[in-house]
Amino acid sequence: MQTQPSANNALKEWRKVSPHTAANDWVWFGQQHDAGGKATQIGDLNKSFQQYLKAIDFEARQDGLLYDRDGDRRSLYSLRHTYATLRLEKGDVSVYDLSINMGCKVKQIETHYSHVVSKQRRQQITRTNKKQKRAIDVGQGAVMQGDAFIAEALRRLNAGELSDEAFLAIAKSNKAKE
Repeated sequence: MQTQPSANNALKEWRKVSPHTAANDWVWFGQQHDAGGKATQIGDLNKSFQQYLKAIDFEARQDGLLYDRDGDRRSLYSLRHTYATLRLEKGDVSVYDLSINMGCKVKQIETHYSHVVSKQRRQQITRTNKKQKRAIDVGQGAVMQGDAFIAEALRRLNAGELSDEAFLAIAKSNKAKE
């Protein structure tokens, strides 16, 4: 599994303070302390994770962060779901690359996260690009903002095909449209 660049540093720092530093030690497995301060081995990582969430003081909730805003109980799998959702929402990774990273098939990502992908596609389909105004050099260091119509009028002015008055009338007419 690939991690974020900063995750490797965080894991190395964690290892420095952890009593479990053997090469094959699990990162999150280790000891937990009961109410009396006695260290015991963690037996079920998901249950331990839920105990940690419950202990977090969040908005004076009795169960801390154990339940999400919809009232569903969080689990370790919630982290995986959050990771996938955030990566897809950000749009910086393809469904294919995400499936490789998460160790599952593209079809599974598409099935479980179609709501995210659909929203992204909808935004891409309905996005409009505003016409960029180009700066037009009108000589002697003067620059005008305009579009292709003004550019053509300027070209004709410079070629002697358009009078100054006609060009100014076109420029004023174009400015009124903005």
